[in-house]
Amino acid sequence: MKILLFLTTTFMLLSSLNLLAKIEIENGSPVSDGLILEQFHIEKSENKNQVVYSVELDQNCKFREDKPIFAYWQMLEIRDDYYERLNFLEKHYYSVTEVSVEDDSVKYQIKAFNQLATLKNKFFTTTIQKDDKDACTAKTFANIEDHDLNILNIKIYTSGMNVRKIDVSGIDLKTDQPIKITINKE
Repeated sequence: MKILLFLTTTFMLLSSLNLLAKIEIENGSPVSDGLILEQFHIEKSENKNQVVYSVELDQNCKFREDKPIFAYWQMLEIRDDYYERLNFLEKHYYSVTEVSVEDDSVKYQIKAFNQLATLKNKFFTTTIQKDDKDACTAKTFANIEDHDLNILNIKIYTSGMNVRKIDVSGIDLKTDQPIKITINKE
């Protein structure tokens, strides 16, 4: 009885912390009953594997309220099309926090960014819309060092679990040109 109570309490706690996503990784592939749109990825300095950030939409091109954005590994060291869940420790590093959904946008933070003072409390916003063929599309934006960017890629340089610097690549919305911004640890 104590074990059952512990498991039930643990499940309820994880659910309340929003750590359980609708997405599943089955046979090395992300699976959902909704639509999965990859937004950007974080590369690490140690290997080719990357953390992919995707949004999950329902059939009406609306965010899944319970878990609109999620992160998971693309294991490029194994194969280009092989994926794994983040483990418990990695969730504390790469997961998103402060998630709020409003109509066709979701606002959130990435935990790893909080290790650098200039990026602490930095919010990302992902917006969805339908294109001219009525297909769902999504883009992710953030203001990094006074540049409004459509985020494409982030590379984190670490020493153990400590961030040394972050490169953010995207399209500058004012100039419509590619840009890479490097933020070093102070």
